[in-house]
Amino acid sequence: MLPIALLERLADGRDHSRALLSESLALAVEEIDKQLVDLESVGLAIVATADDGLRLAEPIDWIEPRSIELALGRSTVARIESLERSLELESTNRYLLGRQPPESGKARIAIAEFQTAGRGRRGRSWSMPPGAGIALSASWQFEQTPGHLAALSLAVGAAARRAIADVTALDIGLKWPNDLIVNQGKLGGILVELAPLPNGGCHVVAGIGINVNVPPSYLAKVSDFGQGARDLSSTAPEWPIDREALAVGLIEHFIELFSGFAETGFEPYRAEWLSAHVLYGQRVELKSGSGTTVGTVRGIDSDGALVLEDETGATRHVISGDVTIRTQHDARD
Repeated sequence: MLPIALLERLADGRDHSRALLSESLALAVEEIDKQLVDLESVGLAIVATADDGLRLAEPIDWIEPRSIELALGRSTVARIESLERSLELESTNRYLLGRQPPESGKARIAIAEFQTAGRGRRGRSWSMPPGAGIALSASWQFEQTPGHLAALSLAVGAAARRAIADVTALDIGLKWPNDLIVNQGKLGGILVELAPLPNGGCHVVAGIGINVNVPPSYLAKVSDFGQGARDLSSTAPEWPIDREALAVGLIEHFIELFSGFAETGFEPYRAEWLSAHVLYGQRVELKSGSGTTVGTVRGIDSDGALVLEDETGATRHVISGDVTIRTQHDARD
């Protein structure tokens, strides 16, 4: 658990006296120092200042739900059942999955400044320092489970790509099935989970994590992607990143996607996905429950499956697995 009270005092980035913090929080100075260690352990840099003071190296501009609501279009606001922002959650996906699904045609949105157990695919952890990125989930109820539901996570990736382009003009790459890529590194990830409903429909939660302004030392250790992690601020320093504007774009595009997906499926996003697919035409290694396959990526089908031409020339349609680019060194091995 984060020491939230201390973090809220320090979020302004100004100098703070240890003694005054101790007095205002009713904590011994020794306890303040222990909590500072906790903050540093999650990627926040603490700077010592004169007269036994301290400050955050970078102030935190918290996301404010009211500001987001005011920036959203009217039609989008009408489709939001609830929009919540927490300073700390175990996981935005888990939080929404633990609640009742929203009423048909509406979404629930959860945003967290810090997740204690953020997750990616296959149970992998996903973490960012408090206030350094976007951790956002949206839940939706489909009255009847769509036939192309397996492709929803890919469509979410394309929708996220559009939202990022709205605020940065960056051309974001997509890696099957759920990674956002920029400058050959991982910018973010997507996790779509669902629970069946008694009426034959399903409760879907789509979660996304995006690195916005993450310290380089922290970026170096948070990605399971071979080329490492990236963030928006260092990738596009000419565009100051407004996290609230990015959250607004994600919500707008996600609700647009959910509203039409039962009828259109993945098709409206497929061409864009293919144009952004960083693995297209690449020789790759696929690891799945059935073993390891080497082949060349030939595309994505309408169900979101990866189209892979194996070494025998046979075409396979892969619905799950981990894919990595096979280098010349790998081939020699």
